[in-house]
Parts: sequence; structure tokens; C-alpha cells
Amino acid sequence: MTRIHISARDRIVEAAATVWAADPSATLDVVAQRAGVGRATLHRHFPSRAALIRTAALEGIAALAAALDAAALGQRKPAEALDALINILVPFGDRLHFLLVTGELIDDPDLAAAEAAVNASIRQLLDAAA
Repeated sequence: MTRIHISARDRIVEAAATVWAADPSATLDVVAQRAGVGRATLHRHFPSRAALIRTAALEGIAALAAALDAAALGQRKPAEALDALINILVPFGDRLHFLLVTGELIDDPDLAAAEAAVNASIRQLLDAAA
């Protein structure tokens, strides 16, 4: 049996998105505990809460964009593309939900650009299906 190794950094990012989706005020201690690392390890990878929030947001949106691209939704019939879109978006709900409840990234230009690109891709698909 092959074991997949997930780095401490990736466990921290994943834990942050999960923890903050449930409780946006959760501390970094809670995130570290969920990731199975100590606070010192968390801070070696992310010097601040803001840095971790930004990384979790940007990586989550990048993963969503990659999933949308890989699905080649524009090459499918509209009904099939919409079904595939829903199947892609639902699992990302938990991963990206914290963005709706955190205010730290409101003015982040990189996040705004990443969100705009994903939104444009989805809007294009919805316009084609209309």
C-alpha cells in the first residue's frame, strides 16, 4: 500500500480552511491542533494569521480554477457542463467558505484577480447555457 505524504505546510493550509469555515474567529492554536502540528511549526510556514488566510484563499481559488479548466466545461453540452460545474463547486464550498466570513482579504488585489478569473469562467458557462 502506497502512503501519500502531505507536507506540514499543506496540512496547515487545509486545516485553516476547514477550521475557519466553521469558526472564523478560531485561533492559530486551533488550526495547528487540527493540522497535527505545533504552533512553532505553523509559524515557521506562516508568520501571521493574515499570511495563512491569504495562502489558504489563493491556493483554494487556484485549485478551483484548475478543476474548472481540467473539466473542459466549454466543450460540453450546456446541461452536461452545468452538471459538471455543480459537481466541481460543491466540494470547494468547504474549502472556500471561510472567504465569505473573513474580512482580512477584502482589499487584496491578487485575491480579487483570482476570484474575477474564476467568476468570468463560470459566467461564460452560464451565459452559454442560457
